[in-house]
Amino acid sequence: MKYRCVIPFVVDKYDESGFNTNGCFEIECGSIWECDDETNVIGGEVHLDNTETMEWLEIPEKDLEEYFEPLT
Repeated sequence: MKYRCVIPFVVDKYDESGFNTNGCFEIECGSIWECDDETNVIGGEVHLDNTETMEWLEIPEKDLEEYFEPLT
């Protein structure tokens, strides 16, 4: 399922191995993210991939509901 960010927010940045890079990045309002139920890198409840920027994030379910809307 795909989601659109409706409220911008900032998350910690992790590398592909799940190590915190001590950086962060902003999830921009209007950006499109795709849920990947098979990937879990850092133990988040929901894993989302941005196929345009190749970024990923893992967030709690409550953050998905607060910051994103599902696309139909």
